[in-house]
Amino acid sequence: MTETELALFGSLSSIGALIGTPLSGFLLDVFGRKYSCILFSLPQVISWSIVSVSTSVELILAAMFLSGISGCALLICPVYVSEICQESIRGMMTSGAMIFYGIGLLLSYLLGGCLEYNTMNYACLSMAVVGVLALWPLWETPIHLMKMGMEKDAVKAIAFYRRWKETSKEVAQEINNMKRALNPELDDITPEEEKLKPEMKTVEKMSKWRFIKKSRSSRQALLVALTLFLMAVFQGLVVVQVYAEPLFAEAMPDISPTVSSVLLAIITVVAGCIAAYLIDVVGRRPVMIYASLLAGICCMALGSQIHVHWGPHWVTGVFMYLFCITFTFGAGTVPYVVGAEVFLPEIKSLASMVCAQTAWASNFVILFIFNPLVLAIGLGPVFYIFAVFCFCSAVFCFFYLPETMGLPVDVIQTLFAPKRKIQSIAWLIVSVSLRVEAVLGAMFISGFGGCILLLAPVYVSEFCQESVRGMMTSMSMISYGLGILVSYLLGGCLEYQTMTYVCLSMSVLGILMLWPLKESPLHLMKQNLEKEAVGAVAFYRRVEMDSKVITQEINAMKRVLSADIENTPEEENLNSNTKKKENISKWQFLKKSHSTRRALFVALTLYSATMFQGLVGVQVYADPVFEEALPNMPTTVSCVILAIVFVVAGCAAAYFMDIAGRRPLMIYSSFTAGICCVGLGTQIHLHWGPHWLTGVFVYIFCIAYNFGAGTVPYVFGAEVFLPEIKSLVSMLSMEWAWICNFIILYIFTPLVAAIGLGPVFYIFAIVCFASAIFSYFFLPETKGLPVDVIQILLVKN
Repeated sequence: MTETELALFGSLSSIGALIGTPLSGFLLDVFGRKYSCILFSLPQVISWSIVSVSTSVELILAAMFLSGISGCALLICPVYVSEICQESIRGMMTSGAMIFYGIGLLLSYLLGGCLEYNTMNYACLSMAVVGVLALWPLWETPIHLMKMGMEKDAVKAIAFYRRWKETSKEVAQEINNMKRALNPELDDITPEEEKLKPEMKTVEKMSKWRFIKKSRSSRQALLVALTLFLMAVFQGLVVVQVYAEPLFAEAMPDISPTVSSVLLAIITVVAGCIAAYLIDVVGRRPVMIYASLLAGICCMALGSQIHVHWGPHWVTGVFMYLFCITFTFGAGTVPYVVGAEVFLPEIKSLASMVCAQTAWASNFVILFIFNPLVLAIGLGPVFYIFAVFCFCSAVFCFFYLPETMGLPVDVIQTLFAPKRKIQSIAWLIVSVSLRVEAVLGAMFISGFGGCILLLAPVYVSEFCQESVRGMMTSMSMISYGLGILVSYLLGGCLEYQTMTYVCLSMSVLGILMLWPLKESPLHLMKQNLEKEAVGAVAFYRRVEMDSKVITQEINAMKRVLSADIENTPEEENLNSNTKKKENISKWQFLKKSHSTRRALFVALTLYSATMFQGLVGVQVYADPVFEEALPNMPTTVSCVILAIVFVVAGCAAAYFMDIAGRRPLMIYSSFTAGICCVGLGTQIHLHWGPHWLTGVFVYIFCIAYNFGAGTVPYVFGAEVFLPEIKSLVSMLSMEWAWICNFIILYIFTPLVAAIGLGPVFYIFAIVCFASAIFSYFFLPETKGLPVDVIQILLVKN
């Protein structure tokens, strides 16, 4: 076949499905669910018959087109199954369609690899005939029979599928539930309200399109279902399945593509079975969100592995199989379950047809453009595109997908009905641009995210115990180091556009990971939300809400929130005339509290030391620094090693923060950093040693900096201020830090040009020694102390 014929071979079935799907949506209500299944199974028999007797390319393509008409089975089967099973197992049962889709793939890979061409065709033809014959003994769905006014037949159908007697109470109850589902109010009136208002008239008969036009809940459900089907297709597993052999040949050249494809199909079937179980245990919404997130991570890893080959070949196979598993758990199952259960019987056939039509149109597009896209940008970057769709799916489901597990359709519709409050979600769409002005604007906007270095330590310090507070608040700087490491790795391996998309995906992932967390207990107590604070403490401590640990922590928070600005709790107890703290503004609080002003002075000085000790200059200008300092080593390698050292040193500093204490770490590490700066400056200036000595001094300086100025100021700033003033003074501290950051980055290059790189490190050394002296005289030890006790140290110091 030519390239065009190969593209048509993979995509013509989608064209057939585009034609068959509208027809099936109409015939579902004319012939019913059962006979529609039989009717649309016949094209499979015809297409396999053509393939069995002909070798003409044109006839093979025609057979592919005919087989696509049967693709509407992915619409009819979930609808059929959802109408014959109970709500408690509806998710599991409707997932069966996708499980058997995976079994079909497995059989095709196995038979295709073991049998001759003609034998394979006859085997598939036989299975198609058996599938048609197996449908005959089944009954029509009860709800379709009720819709057609055939209540007696509906009773018999329920008795057949439930194995109950026709006169049993269970059958009568299900019949009543179906009557209620067939006569709901279109939007806002629940079944309970209908019973309270018997005078309400029944829903008038109207066309399906008019029904959708009038019912906002149905339109909302249709929007959600369409988006789920669209995202499911563009997450990309259909490409991996259809083009399994060439993909595995390129991705894993040492393993037989047939073996790899068979393993893929087996994993799809097993994952489908597990997903079918979890979907009625965990729920549709969490499965879709977390599975899409994991699928996006797998796509990023898989794309980078295929693109830059950073690992052995077997890593490619592992990520491909993991992607298959996560896709099957979420986008490979949930859309079909949701599409089969959210629509009212009056419009189910039409709405399901529109969803399937969208899915098949998207299917055709992705299969048709896949080969040209791989030729244009390569297989690896294609998976980056799939990753973007995975993350977008997770975001969409978080905001718009309700949980429908175990609910009847009339109750599900109330979840989509418009609420009596305005909810608005603003989406900021940033266009990709190569203009210098746009890039500079983006850099400016990204700076707003820099306040996370203020918010994260404050947040963490308020929900962790004092015994691990130093270690936990240090994590923001460790993550900062990880970000530098990832930027060096990706910047050295990926193209510019690919790099930006990967970083965008990580930013979105970071936002999503924050959603499951609870507010800090101290802030909730400050807002007089004690019950919520108790729940937050229980969440973060993993203890029961009525435990003594929670009571003790709540009392400690009350003591902190009611502490006098200057007096200790002991002094308050001895002096009963001490009046309660008056409600004053934050600036008045700062003006009145000597201990808070002293804490702010120490914090501002420590942040100044953080910036002017100079590591930020080494990090941002790592390439030119290493190019001058280590000309014999590739700058990318030097930068990556620097980032790794930064992360490891940050982890070690976080551990020692709650063992050695803040004050000793700051003093000794600043002194050591100063010695390193002197050694590094003289080496670069005078070249008194070999080149590798420069690298040693750079890395030791990085380690020393991380143990002190790179960690202690952020820990100290997050733990020394009282809750009333914490937001203001933390903001002032971080604002000062960013001003210092701007100054050093702005003057660093001109300063190097004026006096040279070596003398610049002499200036950094002076700042390091000054930091050690300041910390010796003014920095109190705050390890393991609550904030009210820390304030006492600042008063008495």
